[in-house]
Amino acid sequence: MKREEIFQYVKEQYGTEPEYLWKKDPDSAVLRHKNGKWYAIIMAVEKKTLGLEEDGKINILDVKCDPDLAIELREQYSYVMPGYHANKKYWNTIVYDKAKEEQMKEWMLHSYTEVVKKLPKIKREKLFEQLKKTGNLDDRL
Repeated sequence: MKREEIFQYVKEQYGTEPEYLWKKDPDSAVLRHKNGKWYAIIMAVEKKTLGLEEDGKINILDVKCDPDLAIELREQYSYVMPGYHANKKYWNTIVYDKAKEEQMKEWMLHSYTEVVKKLPKIKREKLFEQLKKTGNLDDRL
């Protein structure tokens, strides 16, 4: 997926608009749940900051993740690594240019759901029901 496709997808699925919070990095954007919590951060960073040897920038998406799943994904995919500038236990960084579209959608859904799980029970159940009705919630969750 390309950056604009990610933005279009989250707008359609979750009603999310990107927020540009950093003057020093005007291309980096946060995707925020309506409760104010971030569920994704999209940015371009220097490859060397991720431990890569090449020069230049790379497009990444940080997503919130269940800790056990986070480790599993890092072991399975070379383009998934511990969260850049985030709690590495709960966040993964994805080189989104290398991931398949369906993977990206699944991981963004998982991240969004991880944030929803932290809502008070009544709000959480109401939102889960809304998401199920629209088909935006995986039955496995």
